[in-house]
Amino acid sequence: MSAPSETAANDSADLLANLQQQHALMLQLADILETENRLLAGDEIESLEQLTTEKAAVAETLRALGTALTRRHGQQAEALPAWLAAQADGLALGERWQALLALAARCQQRNSANAAILDARHRQVRGKLQVLRGDPSPSVYGKGTANKGYGGIGTFSARSFGLA
Repeated sequence: MSAPSETAANDSADLLANLQQQHALMLQLADILETENRLLAGDEIESLEQLTTEKAAVAETLRALGTALTRRHGQQAEALPAWLAAQADGLALGERWQALLALAARCQQRNSANAAILDARHRQVRGKLQVLRGDPSPSVYGKGTANKGYGGIGTFSARSFGLA
């Protein structure tokens, strides 16, 4: 059986290794998200499909490492920073954790920006499909806007501007 100080040192080394792996994967994810943004701007669909597979694999590995970290030490994600700081090598662990959180926030922002681009593209495609199908354009002012006027000045019908 190991002495308590040996066990604590092993735990600290395991924690640091886990955080380092997560940090390396998060850097990889940041690169993937930057590439994804570039591909979205260039409409490179085939490359995007391959990149999406790679992104999913990295995200799954990150999830598994995060789950292993919290399970092994019996901590909820919210309690982890305080618990890390209380460890023998708390300063190094805490710094690594903060660096990981900062990188995760950067990845989240990039992912949200990429999602916004995809959403805009989706709306454009949906609109083009409506035109191709001959579906009526949506009303400019929405349902029930007939004769309500524009800011109280005059009246306009709820007709679509696409149906002059």
